[in-house]
Amino acid sequence: MLSPKSLLIALLYISSSAFCQKTELLAIEDFEMVKSEKYVPFYKDNNRNALAINAAKFQGVYTAAKTTFDLEKGMYNIRVTSLTETDGESSYQLYINNELIGEFQNPLTEVDYAPHYHIFKELKLKKGDEIRIAFNSHSNGKIPEGDAFAFSRGRWRSLEFLILE
Repeated sequence: MLSPKSLLIALLYISSSAFCQKTELLAIEDFEMVKSEKYVPFYKDNNRNALAINAAKFQGVYTAAKTTFDLEKGMYNIRVTSLTETDGESSYQLYINNELIGEFQNPLTEVDYAPHYHIFKELKLKKGDEIRIAFNSHSNGKIPEGDAFAFSRGRWRSLEFLILE
């Protein structure tokens, strides 16, 4: 017979296993490039665990990454983790099944690569939905680079899904 403490540990293990679904998708592991004339390529910034756009080649344009939603059907908040950059305030767009849900722009900062969080609220999702993040390079004209100015690279790390119902 199990002691009350052992029983509690067993129940916690069983309940956590039954509901153990990945709720955070990592940009460099769980997303693939969207191949389209609308978007330029991105690269993996492994040092910062982020996807980024090569601002030396692509300035002021968008790239995009996509994944397939594989959690249970429901209402979710989606939290995007982007990284701030001193040379520009990149913009991010969230699409579900090719429909633009919303967008945000990183805030002006004096700290490179600090996490910035944006939440898209109350989104109905189901297994098989395509989730896409489009992100751009941007210059705020504050960091000289040669005879021009430096651009941010639109770095972002993850999407986190919080089920509401």
